[in-house]
Amino acid sequence: MAKTKWPMLQKRHDRAKVFEYISNFPAQCKQAIEIGKKFNVMQGTPISRIVICGMGGSGIAGRIIKGIVEKEISVPIEIVADYSLPNFVDANTLVITVSFSGNTEETIACFEDAKKREAKIVGITSNGRLSELCEQKIVVSKAPQPRMALGSLAVPLLFVLSNYNLIASKEKELLHCTAFLEKERQSIETEAKKTAERIFGKFPVVYAQSRFEALAYRFRCDINENAKQLALHHVIPEMNHNEINAEILPSKPALVLIRNLRESEKIKKRFEFTKKTFKKMPLTEIWLKGSSRLEETFYGIFILDMASYYLALLNKKDPNEIPVIKKMHREMDLNK
Repeated sequence: MAKTKWPMLQKRHDRAKVFEYISNFPAQCKQAIEIGKKFNVMQGTPISRIVICGMGGSGIAGRIIKGIVEKEISVPIEIVADYSLPNFVDANTLVITVSFSGNTEETIACFEDAKKREAKIVGITSNGRLSELCEQKIVVSKAPQPRMALGSLAVPLLFVLSNYNLIASKEKELLHCTAFLEKERQSIETEAKKTAERIFGKFPVVYAQSRFEALAYRFRCDINENAKQLALHHVIPEMNHNEINAEILPSKPALVLIRNLRESEKIKKRFEFTKKTFKKMPLTEIWLKGSSRLEETFYGIFILDMASYYLALLNKKDPNEIPVIKKMHREMDLNK
């Protein structure tokens, strides 16, 4: 396509200056480190399981952190995006409620359910009712939308888990990560623009290996909310047992593969077979950089958030506004 006039598109469609929040992701994470360091909890009975509750742009924080710590942590982590908790929640369960606004009705319902069961509860929020209800809480910085505050919501989760002695402290690793992202900023922005241009006008089909499913899901949701279009995501190896058999494809599909340089040989072969099977689709491969899973994940967040932002501009959509979700909220309030 012709050389894209990004400054002109930003001026026309980014009235809330969303780009400032997305491009400042490393600084947001750095600020969240300082906020997380202040969290301190009195140790009590051992934690036998963890439930992280949240919806939409708030809920993705739990998915992201679960993917980072799942190989280290010795207790199970459940992600809840609903009005109620699993039956196993009890006094030995740590329930972390994440709501950027503090007023998400599903998350508030989970808080109330957790309190009845005498679970240990921590809230992560910027304001609202959750801030009033939670004794143990981390209050994060403001942003136009929850999805633009992922660093503020995800980083404190690591401090909560380390405070409960469930994982080792991640402070040094996080500081190294923010410096790494700052160093990679220019190349990330360049690659994000190329990715947006490759999938513009097409139906994105996003695949990642299982350990990075949260990134594929996050990208799909950002395409939905920022760029106002549908997308699909799945994981390898699971999609090799079902979706790879699809012969009737969406109109104008575009294949996006989220990969990392430390893939096992089996996963690498599955990616290559998937590429060969869907060879008629235009292909974009996002290679995650970093020296740890945390760095690879945060690198992926940064580049994919930017790609969805630039796709929004190409679609001539305001990346901040979510009119259909706002309409649904109004109708839900009327029906109460």
